[in-house]
Order: sequence, then structure tokens, then C-alpha cells
Amino acid sequence: MLEFAYLPAEDAHKPSCLPRGTLAVQGFSTSLTSSTEEDDAAPPNALMCQTDLRALGTNAYECIIDPSADEYSLRHAAEGDIESIESPNWLMIKTRIENLASTVIEDTVAERYKQVFARLDRSGFPHLVRAWHVIPHITAGDDDSEIYRRFSVGRARAFKAASIHTEDFPAASAIGSQQSAMSMLFLASKQRPMHHENAVQSPAYRYPRQYGPVGPSFARASSLNGQVFISGTASITGHTSKGIGDVCEQTSTTLNNIEGLIHSAAHDIGKTLRAHHLKVYLKDVSYLAEVANRIAAHPSFSHLEIDRSVLFAQADICRSELLVEIEGLAQ
Repeated sequence: MLEFAYLPAEDAHKPSCLPRGTLAVQGFSTSLTSSTEEDDAAPPNALMCQTDLRALGTNAYECIIDPSADEYSLRHAAEGDIESIESPNWLMIKTRIENLASTVIEDTVAERYKQVFARLDRSGFPHLVRAWHVIPHITAGDDDSEIYRRFSVGRARAFKAASIHTEDFPAASAIGSQQSAMSMLFLASKQRPMHHENAVQSPAYRYPRQYGPVGPSFARASSLNGQVFISGTASITGHTSKGIGDVCEQTSTTLNNIEGLIHSAAHDIGKTLRAHHLKVYLKDVSYLAEVANRIAAHPSFSHLEIDRSVLFAQADICRSELLVEIEGLAQ
């Protein structure tokens, strides 16, 4: 099983504070960090994924850990634009596409995904479990020229070329930043995970044409070894955004969506589950207190210690009307 730990910025720069078996560190911008400070914030073998997304509250780093691994069992590799770390149980890949908007986004994304799939196959970890994307100016552009829609076309093209069908789409998130480069982080396994949908939400890959030429290629959640990786989830019922202009209603709807997804996954895998970690993206920093209070008051999430088990960051969401997105882990 993987472990996730959230750390304040000052601790992430102390090697003794980083857990043994750390595979990757996802960093957020604070007064102590910048989007270019990648050298000292991770163990020698770990992947460091620093973004310009602003951390809100206590935590500024997320460590992804294989507790069964140590520095002697971790293998780091770099090849072209792809960097990876491999433990006996997991493979993680990090990659960036510089100046995304100046490229033919569909082609660029498809080609980079093709390289990632090739790396997975060569390593013997063919099954994608989870993907994280930080996409510059995600909602810029009108209609089908929107950056997120063009990204979705490229990703779908890559899945099709690799003969990865909807039943094997991984959990994923895609949130927006102000930097020019797109960063991507992937988690893969030797074992085939189970993927899950939410009864009250349309599968994203079946969204109607009004949301773009193709629907986003991801599952609402993916599970392996009793852990459920929850995709970025927002205030969407069916395929329609709810609670327009009301961050409290959007937060409640989002939490209810995750609650339903956890119950569905628990039924699928035959195990009692509850939320273990949440990562919360807010479009505006002023929403922090309201959203934190909603999480603390929700019966399915009130057991979480906000200062330890929740990380808040400012980011753009994949629909301009959405104000909050939440992802996480249940087990």
C-alpha cells in the first residue's frame, strides 16, 4: 500500500522529515518556496514536482511513499523528457511540457503520453492507476479552442492509440496554473487496478458534445490493494455544474459526490472505506475558511484533521464556473 503525508514547507526542506520510501513530492508555492526550487526539497531518488500553485493553510507538500521501500530498493531513471522512480511495487513518472500554449496541444499531449506508455511497458508496470496534471491557463480559449478541451483530445488520442479502453481509464485530476509549462505525474502498477464511477455523475468520458469533441479520459476513482484513489471531483451532477456562484453549495455537492463514490467503491471491492486524505483546490483564496468548515462539519469527513490530512491550494478548475475541486485517498 502507498502512504500519503502532507508537510509544511519548512519540514519538506529537512531530510529527516521526509519519510523513508518517498517516491515523489508534490510541492506548492509559499513564501518559503518558488516554482523553481526543486533541488533541496526531496530525497536524492524521489521525483520533485514543484508547481506555482499557491498553498493555503498549513501544508505545502505532499509526499507519496512506498513504506516497504528504502533508498537501496528505489531505482531512478531519466530519459529525454521523462523522469521516473521505481520501487518493487510501484512506478512513478514525472514529465513537463514547456510553453504548452505555443505548441499544437493535441499533438504534443498525445506524443508525450505515448512516451509515458512506452516507459510503462518497458518497466513492466503497464497499468496506470493515477495521473495528476497541472495545465497552464486551463480554461483559456473559446469553445473547442479551450486549452483543457484540446488537452482532452490529445489524451484521448493517446489512449486510443495504445488500445486503452474506457474500462481501464485511470483516476486523474487536471487543474489550472498560471505558469507556461504543463506538469504531469503518473502512478503505475504491475497489477491491474479496479476503476469506479459515481451513480450520480455521468462518466466523464461520456460527457455530451457541448463539453468538447471528446469527454475527459479518466475514471472517477481507481482502487488497488484496498486503497481508493479519488479523482479530482467538483460540483457536477450528471454532467451539469451545480451551485453556480455559491462556494458553500459547490463544496457540499462535491463532498457528497465523493461520499457516494467512496460508498460505491467500498461495495465494488467488498471493504469498508473512509476518506484518509483530501487535497482541495480553491479558485479564490477567500474561500478557505468556508470550505474548511464545510469539510469539518460533513459527517463523512469530520474525522479528518484539517491541519494534517487536508492540503489546500489555489488553482483554476477545468470549468470556469466551478470554484472548488477535491481529490483524495480512501482506505
